[in-house]
Order: sequence, then structure tokens, then C-alpha cells
Amino acid sequence: MFRAGLFLTGVVAGGIACAASEARAQSVRYDCLFDSDRSGLDADISFHANTGGTLIGNWDEFDNPSGTRTKPGFFGGFGERENLPVDVSFDFALGGPSRSASAGAFRLRINPRRERVRLSRLEADLLADGPLILPAELTLETDTFRTRSPDSLFPGDVPITLPLGEIALTELRLVQTEDAAVGTLSRIEGDRYAFEVILIVQVGGRVSVLENDFELPPTPVPLPLTGEVVAGPLFAQVISVQPIDLSQAQNPELELPEFPLDLPTILPPGQTAHLLMNLVLQEIGATFQGELRFEAEGVRQGP
Repeated sequence: MFRAGLFLTGVVAGGIACAASEARAQSVRYDCLFDSDRSGLDADISFHANTGGTLIGNWDEFDNPSGTRTKPGFFGGFGERENLPVDVSFDFALGGPSRSASAGAFRLRINPRRERVRLSRLEADLLADGPLILPAELTLETDTFRTRSPDSLFPGDVPITLPLGEIALTELRLVQTEDAAVGTLSRIEGDRYAFEVILIVQVGGRVSVLENDFELPPTPVPLPLTGEVVAGPLFAQVISVQPIDLSQAQNPELELPEFPLDLPTILPPGQTAHLLMNLVLQEIGATFQGELRFEAEGVRQGP
């Protein structure tokens, strides 16, 4: 009887130990929030916007009779009231190194026994600390044209590059599009694991050019993520440092509001022609190359 009791006690204890071990081996879910102080984008960012249209002098017979007048071509008469449009292409470019904080959330489920990880519901604001202000320049190409007030010749097919000041990237977001991405999990030591997973995300944003806001429409791209997770009984720490190389573009064919442009004269140099630009935005695009860092704390869900 005594031996039977010991045997039964041993079976129960062994069963409890096995059940506890099995429970620890099952998948565990953590809902994670980014640490904005430690998460961010450190990258070279570049934008371009290509336009086409016309330029014309700001002369007006009544409101601005001393303004600049324009006329296409090398030769020919230039009437006292002539002010004719000139074909032009007008391209913006901006960019440079930049750093920004990131905020967001995701759900992480790990299964150490099966060496598997599932990542879902990822949403990230890559400009959590505000817009990025980047230096910009423009390149202008025109047909040959002449001006009056001042008198000058602008030879065609000679690109003119001018500083444009600063342009703001006001929004940049990552949103996971699939229900969940499944990857691999491998134990490093104790409750510390390495993971690898490839997500499909949409990258979208907004840029402000010449007091006009333009949307960078969400574009699906693959985003590989590698990192480490320390899976505690109540909380988890997740770290991922990942190279990023993303590009996107669109063709809006959007008519821009007329805006003034002061252009230094070419032949002879030293004066300024006062012009009005009438343009259509034909293409706008962006490229991001650098490093994306996520650090997050997860709260365990369920038993």
C-alpha cells in the first residue's frame, strides 16, 4: 500500500511536471508597442518630382508694364507688347541623410517547440517626432528664348540648376497587409531567441512641395525582419535592426497652381528675369536606403 501510494504520487508529480513543460512549449502571444526613444529610421532619403509645361514673363500691360516679357527663339522681332509662353521641363530633387523616431504596434506569437514565430498587425509611423525638412534644388530645361526687362538670351538644352530651399516630408507609414507572416525561431540561451520573418507591408506618405501637399500612395513591398526576443512570463523585449531599401513612384498628371520664379540671366549674366510657371506634375517618387530599428515591449496575452 505504501509503495502504491508512492507510485501514484510519483505519477501525479510527473504528470504535473510534464504538463507544465508542455505548457511552456506551446505558443505564447505578446501584444507589443514600440519604444519611440529607441526605434527609428536612419537613412538617406531622396525625392524627385518631374513636371512639364510653360513659362512666361510676369509682364502685364496694365498691372505690371515694367515686368519681364518672353519670346521663344534666337531671332526675329520682339514687339513692344509681345509676351509669349516658352516650353519648359521643371524637375525638383531633394534628399540627404536623416533620422526620425518611430512609433507603432504589432502582435508577436512564438512557439519554441516548433521553432516558429508569427508576426501580425504591424503598423509603424516612421515620423513620430514630426516632419523631416530636407534641402532641395530644381533643374530647369527650356527651348531657347529671349527676354525684355531685362534683355537676355537663354540658350535651349542647357540645364539650369537652382537651390529651392527646403521641402517637408510630412508623413511616412508602414502597414502590414497580410493577416500574419510566419518565420523561424531559434533559441540563443534561456528565454532569449533569434527570429527571422518576411512581411508584406505598404509604404505610404505625404510630401509638401511649393505649398502643395502630394500623397505618396501606399505601395506593397517585402520587408525582411530579423531580430531577438526575450520571452518572459509576463513581458517580452523585442529588438530588430534591419537594412531597408525601398522605392516608389506615381504619375499623377496634376496641374499645379501658377507660381512665380526669379531666374538669373544667362547672356549676359548678372540680372534677373521675373517669370511665371504653369506646370503639370507628371511624376513624383521617393527612395529610402538605410537602417530601420525597432525596439518594443510586449505584454503576454492569455494564460
